[in-house]
Order: sequence, then structure tokens, then C-alpha cells
Amino acid sequence: MKQSQINIYSPFPLTEKVSLSKYKAFIEESIDKHGIKWIYRRKTTNSSLDSNGQPTAKRGKKSKYAWVILYECHRAGSKKINLQQPKGGQSGKQRPIQKESKKINCQAKLHVSCPYDDPDNVIIEHVGHHNHRIGSIEDLKYLPKSKRSKAAI
Repeated sequence: MKQSQINIYSPFPLTEKVSLSKYKAFIEESIDKHGIKWIYRRKTTNSSLDSNGQPTAKRGKKSKYAWVILYECHRAGSKKINLQQPKGGQSGKQRPIQKESKKINCQAKLHVSCPYDDPDNVIIEHVGHHNHRIGSIEDLKYLPKSKRSKAAI
């Protein structure tokens, strides 16, 4: 029988500078390295440039970034409450809730930004704190399993 090695998660860096071509892989590998899955939320693009190629002031504020992407922790948000209780089968009795929600209103976010002065690199900034224990059994049951983990199982 093959023994698999369990890796201990390393903390996610607060700020990291990564090349533009590798930032998506950096975020995707955080499941295996750091025990966190990041969910894409939105992208903001600052596409207005003046004749010199410099960003124009929008409402009096000049942006330093060509675009900014926001990611949230996989446990961000809160459980949606259904006002109608689910009815079960022919009896019409209320069914108990089968499992708890993974959504616990985690405030951790990633800001991925591409500065105008260095368009070949992006800055990945970790903002906020996780309100759950990263790498705990309780937290791991809500993460997708990697190919390596599935092979070990």
C-alpha cells in the first residue's frame, strides 16, 4: 500500500509580485499550498488614457492600475435563507436541513492589480483576515480535492 505525505499549509503571502502570465496559476495553486480557494468576483478596468498614454483623472482621482480583479475566500458570504420550508415527500412534513453551510462570512480578499508603470507584472495583495482556521478538518471538507489528493485516496 502506498503511503501519501500530508503537506502542512504555508500562510498566504500578504503581498506578492507575479508575472502577468503566471498570476492565475499562482492563485489556483493556493488550494494545495495554502488551503484556500479564491472565488473570482469582479474586474474593474481603467481604460481611459490621455494623448500621452497616461491614465486620465476620473472624478479628480488618477488611477495607478490598468485593471484590478477582486477575489474572495471560498467561505465568504452568508447562507441564503429560504423563507419557505422544504416539504418532504407525500406526508408534507418539513424536512430537517441536511448539512450546514460553508458560507461563514469570511472577510479575506485578494486584490490583483496591474500597474500602468509595470504592465508585465501584477501585484497580488491579501486583504482582511480569515475568520476560520485554515487547514482544519472542518475547513478542508469544503475545499475541492487536488488530483494528487484524489490519487492518494
